[in-house]
Amino acid sequence: MHPAKLLFALTLLGSAALADTINVDVRSNFFRCVSSVPGQNTNINTIRVGDTVTWTWFGNLHSVTSDTALFDTGIHNIGFTFSFTFNNAGSFGYHCTVHGIPGAGMFGTIIVDNPPTDIQLVPDSVLEHSPNGTVVGDLLTTDADVGDSFLYALLDNAGGRFGLSGSQIVVADGSLLDFATATSHQIHVRTTDRGGNGYSFERDLTIHVTAATPPCPGDVNGDGMVDLADLAVLLAHFGMDSGATLLNGDLDGNGSVDLADLALLLAQFGNVC
Repeated sequence: MHPAKLLFALTLLGSAALADTINVDVRSNFFRCVSSVPGQNTNINTIRVGDTVTWTWFGNLHSVTSDTALFDTGIHNIGFTFSFTFNNAGSFGYHCTVHGIPGAGMFGTIIVDNPPTDIQLVPDSVLEHSPNGTVVGDLLTTDADVGDSFLYALLDNAGGRFGLSGSQIVVADGSLLDFATATSHQIHVRTTDRGGNGYSFERDLTIHVTAATPPCPGDVNGDGMVDLADLAVLLAHFGMDSGATLLNGDLDGNGSVDLADLALLLAQFGNVC
């Protein structure tokens, strides 16, 4: 298993067994998150579904009151603590009834987020020797949160064969895409939701290479006819076993330019495609 995949699996097991506890200080006239989550040291924080937020009073005469009546601690003093577990995704505002009103004064927001759970590449095949910049497919993330946006990172580009353009995988070096040499290549991609809040998923993706097909059997140079020009190309590469492709005379796709390819070309000689 890829080390990153193993790490992610272990992370999932750990989070399933024990959700995180996020700590927020109730200070004089402001809330401040002190845990290492998006929004640390501010009053707007992103957590995962199932996490618990614990507020601790460091100032007197404050409350932690949900804007939607989800919870209300009442007014308390230094040393008081209150915990609430967020089991549903969404945005949850809260405030102090003494020093603020919803969205103003002494207030905070807890954004509860589901992490991504899968990535797909659609489509997932590319023609051999495609020009650099050719789009292979779109990266699609599976996430329970409706309307999430995602950032992608290409962590393994299959030896420089592929690149990333926004949410698309593109050809970076088409000269390395040779059907006779390899019919598929593997890349490794990471998706991060909500514009980089640290909640990510990554996996290996397979890109299939398809063979180029001449306009008609024997038309090696693609000029629409089987003639001496095609024969010249084949003979120039005759005996090639490494890097042989349809474009240099490997008409039967067996990885070499040989007598079988010559026989195929001669059988079609003179044809107009």
